[in-house]
Amino acid sequence: MLPPDILEHTASIMKFGYIQKSWVAQHIEPVAKKNKLKLSDISLLYLLHLNKEFNTAKDVEKYSDLKRGNISLIVESLTCRGFLIQEQIEGDRRMKKLVLTSKCNPIFEECDEIVGALLKISLQGISEEEIQVMKNCFKKMYRNMQNEEKRSLEASMARRKFCKNLAVLRTNAVFYRGNK
Repeated sequence: MLPPDILEHTASIMKFGYIQKSWVAQHIEPVAKKNKLKLSDISLLYLLHLNKEFNTAKDVEKYSDLKRGNISLIVESLTCRGFLIQEQIEGDRRMKKLVLTSKCNPIFEECDEIVGALLKISLQGISEEEIQVMKNCFKKMYRNMQNEEKRSLEASMARRKFCKNLAVLRTNAVFYRGNK
């Protein structure tokens, strides 16, 4: 049974995320306009900038609000305009590694400054110890969600394998019955 106030805390975290996202977007929009980019362009570039381990369109889809169709259009546009390079990934001709170019650096410098200032405002009155506790909690929550996602994927794959084996057994049974 969940503690009664856990849903209230969850709602607070969700509200914070929503407010933070719209607050950052509002302050980043002038950077986007100045560079003749859309907020979705900046969102994709900044996600890649902040998360070096995310480097494919599939990663962007998984960890952002952008939709698959929009991502491919954004990636093509940013590639044509020199912000991204798409490199072939060995072993999978469909996957491409998204590599940021140096053309992004001035944009990231501006965005980092803006996000840093906003973060400073949002952390006012919170001690270093409280920030450390919060960081540790978020790390643990993220790790828990990753473990659950992995467990769920493994269970799904096991179900698929079981169903495939069952289908083979049924096919064999029908075949052998027919050949008696």
